[in-house]
Amino acid sequence: MNVAIALGEGRGLAGAYGAGHGATAHLLPLGPALAGLVYRFLAPRSPAAEVILAGWSIALSVGTYILLYCAFDHLRVPRPARLTGLAVGMLAPAYFTAETVDFRVWEGGLATFLAALFLERVLAAYRSVPLGATTYPVAPILCACTLFFVNPPLGVSAFVCLALLGISRLPMRANITAAAVAVGMLSVPIVPWTVRNGLVLGEFVPLRSNAGLELAIANNREMAEAADQSAAMAERLRTIHPTANPEARRQVIQFGEVAYADARGAESRAWIAENPVAAARLWLRHGRQMLIPDRWIIDPNHSITGGIRAFMLQAIGLGGLLGLAVLIRRSGSDGAIYPAIMVLATTLLMLPFQPVSRYTYLLYPMMCFLCATLVSARKVRDGLGGGRGVET
Repeated sequence: MNVAIALGEGRGLAGAYGAGHGATAHLLPLGPALAGLVYRFLAPRSPAAEVILAGWSIALSVGTYILLYCAFDHLRVPRPARLTGLAVGMLAPAYFTAETVDFRVWEGGLATFLAALFLERVLAAYRSVPLGATTYPVAPILCACTLFFVNPPLGVSAFVCLALLGISRLPMRANITAAAVAVGMLSVPIVPWTVRNGLVLGEFVPLRSNAGLELAIANNREMAEAADQSAAMAERLRTIHPTANPEARRQVIQFGEVAYADARGAESRAWIAENPVAAARLWLRHGRQMLIPDRWIIDPNHSITGGIRAFMLQAIGLGGLLGLAVLIRRSGSDGAIYPAIMVLATTLLMLPFQPVSRYTYLLYPMMCFLCATLVSARKVRDGLGGGRGVET
């Protein structure tokens, strides 16, 4: 929110950590830039601006589920299963606040929308591009490059999908050409962003500046040993995060956000090197929490409704993993490797970091459809066996 307001006021990408904090690369620019554009013409936090941004946020969420409905059609998942996934995502929104409020300024809504768009396009290419085709389809490449600049872990997963599609379908020359096109597309946003960061921050920052800080929040003795992870997380934020600790914010203002994050990251890497077993346990826990989140991640206040939401997310996470296994093992569903890569590769890339609700959401829409696939496993079996699925 602070960065979007700064953009709207003409101060550029600044103020991520509050008053006194100048230029920042704490966030990639596309997410806050959209909100900043609205704030540029309408007063920040004005009713008109917030209505427009709330509509944008909701539209991203609705679009995500519709795109996944289409993507799972390419997997020949029958209509009842896809409608179930659509209904769960849109009529029982477990992330209601995120989908109506947070995505106004946070890039998570745009990231999940682009991930769904990419999955739909890469599966469409998988079904339509013949073996030995001489031209790589441009649409999934463009989607992957844009996704990478919004959310790098999801973007890397998308590039793995592109590599698999190219290796399995196209000759080497077409793959080399596609790789060159992807590099060119990526350079369009990344080169000027890197130059900008060098000028205003004095550091080489091609993406985001806060990886070291996020690593330090997640990897430490307190988080590894705490019986109450919610309390440990809150205390860790109060100790080192610049938005919660005035001394940390003073250091960011004095030495720069890159130097501060690098220092915290170095401390965390030293702890990991000294405690590899504890770190491995933490990372395995992070992976499980990304897919099946603990209640404290979803419901830190231990409310009744929050508990219901947490149970729902855990059930969908477990059901989604089982549904993915169902898709992969069914004859003729080899395209299921693509959602598998998006889910599992993204989870692997997020292992060093402590999942919070805005991270677990990134995989939630896809898990809704995978869980619905499990619930409709018999129809999936019949549909895959019959070619286009049961449409009843």
